Amino acid sequence: MPVWHQNTRALEEQGKVKTIGIIQEQHPDRCRLFMQWKQMDFPILVDSLNLLDVGVVPLTVLIDEAGVVKAIGPDEKALAEFVAASPAVVPLVPPPGAAQNKFDLANRMMLFGTDDGLNQAIEVYEQQCRDVPDDGRAHFRLGVAYRQRFDNAKLRQPGDFAQSIDQWEKALAVNPNQYIWRRRIQQYGPRLDKPYPFYDWVSQAQQEINARGEEPVQLAVELSGAEVAQPQRGKDGDGQAPAPGETKPDPKGQINRDETHLFAIESVVVPDTNNARRAVRIHILLTPSTEAQAKWNDEAGPSVVWIDPPPGWTVEQHLFSLVPPMSAGRATRSIEFEARRSESMEKGEGNGRAASATLHGYALYNVCHGADGICTYLRQDFEIPLQSGE
Repeated sequence: MPVWHQNTRALEEQGKVKTIGIIQEQHPDRCRLFMQWKQMDFPILVDSLNLLDVGVVPLTVLIDEAGVVKAIGPDEKALAEFVAASPAVVPLVPPPGAAQNKFDLANRMMLFGTDDGLNQAIEVYEQQCRDVPDDGRAHFRLGVAYRQRFDNAKLRQPGDFAQSIDQWEKALAVNPNQYIWRRRIQQYGPRLDKPYPFYDWVSQAQQEINARGEEPVQLAVELSGAEVAQPQRGKDGDGQAPAPGETKPDPKGQINRDETHLFAIESVVVPDTNNARRAVRIHILLTPSTEAQAKWNDEAGPSVVWIDPPPGWTVEQHLFSLVPPMSAGRATRSIEFEARRSESMEKGEGNGRAASATLHGYALYNVCHGADGICTYLRQDFEIPLQSGE
């Protein structure tokens, strides 16, 4: 966009062209921040559902005054001819009518509807995926809807993030060449699979906007580690040693177990879209139980998570702190990390198939709960199945 903006600025000022951008972003406010950073002010439309079926980006389309597409992916000559052409006759266009079918309605509810509309849209997409399992568009849009609900603290349901990844995987299985679908998974996936760092520019943009005396666009959803991680290149199976100085907490398992699950633990495993046997990025979320009136007790000390990878796998670190977010003590906290197979595991020990594996871990947390605010220190163990490559 910045290159196009620079090259067509004079034509814009002369009134010869009008630029309108369309993005396929899950989070459009990040595009608003980018536009502010680069000081670009043309309108941007949001197509998070990819209703245009865009397969690659960026894509430039020249459309005349009558709405006729004159060129797709134009070179400098085509742009010059487009600008020099006589103005087209603009026909009368009837106003858009009501949604023509349930899918049109679901799309509109997703993009412009209420909270109830989002849930209704999910139901429509779910039914379509059941009825037509090879409808890649339905799977992709259902994944978008699940992720949108996950990003809404009021509407979020257990498993929404995991469901979004699952649906995007199903969509990509239908059409492995769909660029937008693959990038949506890679946004949250392992570094080996990243074509570029997705949002590493955000911090620089915010700093430069502040330096201009402006207030940067506020992001509605905090960036995850996967979204700012740099791509990692190298031989498949090369793992990194755990961080030095890590000491396993509660090595003998003496801390009392959280038998009532005052914190719900969810896991999301995001695969490498190019080689599912190679690496995964794992997101772990801990959410206090509303029913038990549970909340984090940070005054008593830090809460941590310890990870034990299965044989043949490596992780970059084993011990993670559950850092308090800016929000209240009942907010979800999360960690994320990558696990990589050894080269022998990736090759399936020579038999053409990689064995399934289970990652083990546990969380240690200070928690207060109940009407009386009873505070204690507890442990909760968990297991995460890692998908096997076929």
